[in-house]
Parts: sequence; structure tokens; C-alpha cells
Amino acid sequence: SIIILLISLLVAIPFGYFFSTPLYEFYEKLNKRVKEELEKNREKEQLLMHQSKLASLGEMLGNIAHQWRHPLTRLSLLIQNLKMAYEMGKCDKVFVDKFNVKALEQINYMSNTIDDFTNFFKKDKEKQNFLLQDVIEDGLKLLESRLKNIEIIKNYQKDIEIFGLKTEFSQVILNILNNAVDVLKEREIRDKKIFIKNSDNFIEIEDNAGG
Repeated sequence: SIIILLISLLVAIPFGYFFSTPLYEFYEKLNKRVKEELEKNREKEQLLMHQSKLASLGEMLGNIAHQWRHPLTRLSLLIQNLKMAYEMGKCDKVFVDKFNVKALEQINYMSNTIDDFTNFFKKDKEKQNFLLQDVIEDGLKLLESRLKNIEIIKNYQKDIEIFGLKTEFSQVILNILNNAVDVLKEREIRDKKIFIKNSDNFIEIEDNAGG
């Protein structure tokens, strides 16, 4: 029995080494490939995140452009009126004071728009309590210029308090509203409507373009 055991050990050791070496090399290569694929996936994720940020930035700039179009038009008209008043000899102190007040109103509106969008897209670091109705109204305010000629029908059953990341939740609401506006325009719906309602467990946003 001892002789057989010794022979078995003498045979098993080289055979074990012979078979384990390629197996070890196989697992080493496999491990290396897994690490390489994981690194590629990380790079893809970072690229997708970067693209997502660029898309959000582009969307934000587009919304700011919509919000600024009307105040810029008003400023242009005010400047034209100022020039006409000067040429007609009516540009007295009273006229200039009125021009100053109206111009500052438009400039302040544009400045507030920037603040609104900056706060809206600022990333939350901690969860907080916030009111669902406030988030919806903020989103409607930011899209004010896009929502012209669209009837907003709101049915708030109760003011619900949520504990979470407010700005991220707000961005979801804004994206849904933007999508509703887009589909209403793409399908050329005449009587454009967006319905917003909430209950204890859900918020529902619906448009009359089938979305």
C-alpha cells in the first residue's frame, strides 16, 4: 500500500503540474480579458454620461432661448421707440425714465430665467422634502414660452410631499412636458392640451396627441 501510494504521488505531481499550468494560463488570460472588457465598459459609460450631460445642456440652452425671445423682442422695440422719440424731439427725462424702468424689467426677467435654469439643473447632494405641486409649477414656468397656445389642464387632488432628490425629479417632469410639447407640434394638433393630475401614489401627464 505504501509503495502504491508513493507511485501514485510520483505520477500525480508531474501530471498535476502538467495539466494545471495551461489551466492557470487560461484563467490568467480570461481574467485579463475580463478586466479589459470592464475598462471598455467604464469608458463607454463615461462617454454616455458625457453625452447625456451635453444633451441636457443643449436642452437647457434651447429652453433659455425660448424664454429670452420675447423679452429680447420687447427690448428691441423699446430701443426703436427711444430712437424715434429722440429724432422727434420727444426724448425728455420722463420718457427716458419710463424707458429705463421697462428695459430693466426685461433685463431682470432674463436674469431671473438664468437663475431658474441654473438652480433647476443643479445636482442634489442630499435628499430633501419637497412638494410635488411646486415641482410641476416650476417646470411649467420654465417652459412658459413653449407652452403658448397649449391648454394646461391641472387636477391636483392633494399637495403631496416627497422625500428625495428634488432637481433630478424636476428634470424628469421637465423632460415629460417637453416630450408632450414636441409630439403636439409634430402631429400638428389644433386644439393642443396637456393634462396633469396626481393622487397619493402617482402623477400622470397626458397630451391629446396620443402620448
